[in-house]
Amino acid sequence: MIYADYNSTSLLDEEVKTYLTKRINEGIFSNPSSLHALGRHQKYIIENCRKVCAKSLGASPNQVIFTSGATESIAMIFNQFSQEKKEIISSEIEHNAVLENLKLLKKQGCNISYFDTHENGVVDLRKLKTQKIIDLACLMAVNNETGVIQSYLEFAKTCHSLNILSFVDLTQLIGKQKFVFESSNIDFACLSGHKLGALPGIGILLIKNPLELNSLIRGGKQEHGLRAGTENYIGIESLAIVMNNLDSLMKKYSNLENVTIEFEKKLKEKIPNIKIFGDESERVSGTTLFSIPGLMSQAIQIELESNGIFVSTSAACSDNEPETSHVLRAMNIDDKYGRGVIRLSLPPDENEYNQILEKIVSIYLKLSKIGNFFDNREIKL
Repeated sequence: MIYADYNSTSLLDEEVKTYLTKRINEGIFSNPSSLHALGRHQKYIIENCRKVCAKSLGASPNQVIFTSGATESIAMIFNQFSQEKKEIISSEIEHNAVLENLKLLKKQGCNISYFDTHENGVVDLRKLKTQKIIDLACLMAVNNETGVIQSYLEFAKTCHSLNILSFVDLTQLIGKQKFVFESSNIDFACLSGHKLGALPGIGILLIKNPLELNSLIRGGKQEHGLRAGTENYIGIESLAIVMNNLDSLMKKYSNLENVTIEFEKKLKEKIPNIKIFGDESERVSGTTLFSIPGLMSQAIQIELESNGIFVSTSAACSDNEPETSHVLRAMNIDDKYGRGVIRLSLPPDENEYNQILEKIVSIYLKLSKIGNFFDNREIKL
């Protein structure tokens, strides 16, 4: 089996697996809010994990809030602007967790505007300096479909100089490139642990000034009173393990960069009409979004899966009619490409690329022959 859907969810880290086995076998679980010795010990572990995560992200421990993941973190940020007539600007290539919250805020009276996006997947940030009033500006550091790296530090610096609050989605950046929150000028940022090899259901919201945030989930005083509910302490522990090993993970992805480039070069040689999205822009290694005109993404996906290769498509499906994703629409990509998209997002293991290349070329030749057969066949009714 080749799992090539890491941008969706990574496989569980081996060190996390070993730790969890030992942790479960010990069978010692306790509510961190309990005042007895076991509760206090669990609380101590959580705070140690917070320090580990903060150090890895270049933040202070009090700036790290544990959440269930990026989606909840995003909701917490936008909750600050609900029921207020605020000016918010974002890009149209953001994750749906951002876009759906923006739709809600628009219904509640906020004025929402969007940056333009070039065909190469790069967001044009010039509106930051031309719009008169902006209360919050949002940008994802790395797009989850194309892997294109945005100018998120320049974005945050500009926001800071203009007294605009900035939010950056770090979900696809952490683990692949170095990030230091303290020097980034970013006000809010988020990430999800399951993209890094931690358990699902755990993430981090980074806040420059935590005291200025209103809680979304109310109840107890967990997470400095900003996120009520008993902490997912096992998830937190798994996240601290992978965050402690970020340097090693980033080195692996750095080593994968040339392998990814060579893989895409061979794809273009073998399949001349293939289109690789964002290939003229700076991208993270391990992510390749491609389309072969005339071939539907579902057909390619099914063929790959039958060969033990698991990938994703960026296309949504409605009544069995494939649609170009919102990201590619924002990039002005034609439907003839947008409806046949396959996303490969791999762990840093170069051995798998050769097998994937061989299968993609084989599937291309097979499906092209089928398509030509039906295109050239005389049909009598």
